Amino acid sequence: MSNEYFKEALHNFTSDYAYGSQIRHLYDQGSSLEKIKEKLDYPTPLETVYEYLKKYLIDSKIIVFTESDIPASFQDSSYTVEYDSLGRKSFRLKKERGKYMNDLLTRPYLGDIAAIPDILNCYAHIDLSIASKNSDRLDGKLKDYCKTMPFPDKPCFIRLNPSLLDIVNSLYKAKLWKDVIISPNEGIRYIL
Repeated sequence: MSNEYFKEALHNFTSDYAYGSQIRHLYDQGSSLEKIKEKLDYPTPLETVYEYLKKYLIDSKIIVFTESDIPASFQDSSYTVEYDSLGRKSFRLKKERGKYMNDLLTRPYLGDIAAIPDILNCYAHIDLSIASKNSDRLDGKLKDYCKTMPFPDKPCFIRLNPSLLDIVNSLYKAKLWKDVIISPNEGIRYIL
């Protein structure tokens, strides 16, 4: 039993060292599955890249299925100045709001999606099968991106990367998608 555990742990460590960080980085940059495979330094089968990427998207909460599962990182904070008994000045971070998704401010949004502050750290609620069904509205690289990536076949919240931003923007401009974008860093839920 422990021998199998050791073998699995060693395999996970070596595979992460060989190609894991590259796959994560290339996905975050917006590369498609085929581009990721092409750019890897270590020869890796496409199925392995697909499975690793699928696990990465779920484990790191890039894809979540409920709004409450989005990692909330927003907080209103300020620094207070404190003095010790010798008169030395120090700063203490004062957090004024919690880190809960129900603390989000809700705002309607009518502008260009790409103009939302810190958009690449935002989550869009979308059914990515819409992009596959309406692929005639997307350019070639975005069509391939949607078809090959390990995205779920049901609506989910997904953290945007450059390619996903292009897809969401194209669908929004074509009036095929209107939903919500959540900015956990800003603490705002944009209703489109």
